[in-house]
Parts: sequence; C-alpha cells; structure tokens
Amino acid sequence: MRAFLGLWASAALAAALVVASPSANAGGTITTAGSAIDSGTAPVKGTVTVDPNAPLSLAPALPSVGSLGSIGTISGSIPAFVAAGGAGPFVATPPTQTLPGGVYSFSTFNVPQGTTLTYTGAVTIQTAGDVQIDGLVTTTAAGAGITFVCGGNFRIISHAGAITTGVSTTGLTSPISVDANGTISAITADTSSSWIDAASGPVTLMTHSAGSLMAISSIAVRARSAGNTIVQSSAGLAMPAGTTIRADLGDVTVQSYNGPVLGQAATLTAGNNLLVEASALVNLNSGSQASGTNTVTITAFGGSVAIAGSTFVSQTGGTGDITVRASNAVSLAGSSSIQVLGTGNITVTAFSKTGEGARAQTGSDGIAELRVTPPRQAELTILARNDRDVALLWPVVPKNPKRCGCLVLCVRFKHLLTVGAF
Repeated sequence: MRAFLGLWASAALAAALVVASPSANAGGTITTAGSAIDSGTAPVKGTVTVDPNAPLSLAPALPSVGSLGSIGTISGSIPAFVAAGGAGPFVATPPTQTLPGGVYSFSTFNVPQGTTLTYTGAVTIQTAGDVQIDGLVTTTAAGAGITFVCGGNFRIISHAGAITTGVSTTGLTSPISVDANGTISAITADTSSSWIDAASGPVTLMTHSAGSLMAISSIAVRARSAGNTIVQSSAGLAMPAGTTIRADLGDVTVQSYNGPVLGQAATLTAGNNLLVEASALVNLNSGSQASGTNTVTITAFGGSVAIAGSTFVSQTGGTGDITVRASNAVSLAGSSSIQVLGTGNITVTAFSKTGEGARAQTGSDGIAELRVTPPRQAELTILARNDRDVALLWPVVPKNPKRCGCLVLCVRFKHLLTVGAF
C-alpha cells in the first residue's frame, strides 16, 4: 500500500487536500441537508449536477509500488593492523620536552599530567604496547603531522590545567592519525575535556580489536580545515556526554563494523557530508546533534535506528538529502527532529518484515518532528515493508499541537509527504 498526501499549511500542520475529477458520482445518496453547495469564486467556474441516475465512477488508479530492495552492507572495511614498536618504554619529561620529527619505536608511550611534548617535524610513534596521554603531544610546523601506530590500547585522560590534554597540530598540512590494534578511549579525570585537533589536515581514528568497544567521552575530535574527520571501530563506538566529532569544512565519517554506534549528548558536525554507519544499531539520544551542510546519512545495517531525547538530525543549508535507514525499525521520538534547512529531501526507510518499521511517535516528553524549512516544495518519504510498519502516531488531537505531546509534521507549504508500505 502507498498513500500520497498533499499537505498545505501555513502553520505546523493543515488539513489534507484531496484532488478529484470535475464530477463526483455515487451509487447511493449524497446528502446535502443543512449544507450549501458553492461553485466557488474561481475565474472559470465549474458546474454542480445532482443526478440520482448517474453511473458509478471508477476509483482513481494508484501508481504501482516498486520493490523496497535490500539495505546492503556497510561501506569499506578495516584493514589488517601492521605490527610495529619495540625497544623500551618512553616517558616524556615534565613540564616540557622538545624532540625532532622522525620515526620512533617503543614498547609503551606515556605523557604525564601537565607535560607538553613537542615534535619539530612530522613524527610517527610506534608502540608494541599501550599509549597513555595525560598531557599534550603537539607539533607547530607546517607539514608536521602526527601518526600513532599503537600495538595495544590508546588512552587519553584529561586533566584540568594550563594545557588541553590530547594531541594537536597547528601548522599547515599537518594531519593526525591514531591507529590502534586494541581500542581507543578518552575519559576525564575531573570535569575537563581533551582534544585530537588538526588545524589543517584530516583526523583519523581507527581500532582493530573486534572485542573492545571504542569509548570516547569529554573529547573534541576535529579537523579544522583542509581535511575530513574519520572515526572507525572494529567493535562498537560509544560517545557519552561531551563527545564532539567535527570537520569544519570536510566530511565526517563514523563507522562501527562489529557493533553499534551509541551517542549520548554527542555532537557530530560536518562542513560537508555526514555519514554514520553501524553493523548493528544506531542510537542517538539525550540531546545529541548530527548535522551536515550537504548530506546526512544514518544507517543501521544490523538493527534499528533510534533518535530520541531531544536529538536533532539536520541538513544545515546545502543541496543534499537526509537519509535514515535501518534493517529493523526506525523511530523518532521525544522532542527530537529530522530537519532540512537547505534544498534537500528526507527519506526514512525500515527494511524489516517483522520489526516495528518506520515510526514517528511521541511519549510524555514532547513533540517529534519531520521538518523542511523554509517554505518550499520538497519531499518527505517514509517507507517500510508492510502495512503495519508505517506509523505516524498522535496520542491526542489538540487545538494547539505545539502545546501537547504529539507528533507534528512541520510541512510548511506545498510539500509532498509520501508514506509507503511494501
């Protein structure tokens, strides 16, 4: 079944407009008692004919519905880790230490709290074991990228103080890459935050352990210019409170190849395209934000996509679309919204034959919205496998929908909403 609704509204929601042929016929009786039949005020008026013997009209033909197809598989892959490292352990000298660029090989690598370790040129740090940074590793020269090849776990622990804990480059064309055979984690020892920040160049985080969740909190992972930000995990990815993944001018790619993507008050911001993919579920909640200037694509290849708890998914002014897909269900709830501010469209697709399907619903915590602004012609498409899988739920029908916990389709002017069941 596929239903096509033309929605005309100057506020949040208006009545549906049903377009018919110039004549209306019925096999029974059309009762007009207490009503007025008005031919309207159009320049060319039609006529109203009351004929009890008029023949029945055929129902309008509905367009055929093609196959929903399959969701496919997650793009790309995690390459095999290339073992490196050796020699003895390295511990940076507080409060500051400066070393030339080059390739360094250690068993373990540690930067103590409050310590700044500066390399004067491009540097590759290889370890057979763990890396722990409680201070700052940085470069300032042009072309001075920082690369970690970590045979164990890579860990950043932020501390309040005069420096920002983490890894940073400030020169032109100075990328940052962290490749860990184990996992990557970031936590805070107090209420401070850390960073992995490249002023010019891409930022890449990659883990190879399929059994260890990448968990990064209270950290900003950012490519400020001339680069993309890529975060890829062989296991799941958890982004608790205070996590920001950002590319000011480029793309942001977040992928989990053997687990979920979980965002709680996380911020994903792309200056161009945002891609979020998981082999399991994708859950963005508790005020998370996922935005891209051009396209926004969120896909759960092995589970559901849940957008809840005042979470905002938005295209912020480009020409691309927002696409949300799940092998199971897609749900939008709890004062959350999917919004296009540019000229793109919104497509939500649930591929499951047995799951809950595509659902925009509300609970006690507020309004859920699918929104296209400013007023223009656009398409909102919601697709699911079967009739019971498409649900647009209003707990109540209020006089003022903005003041109650109900679903609002903010389709402002001449918008097409397509709801399909396959």
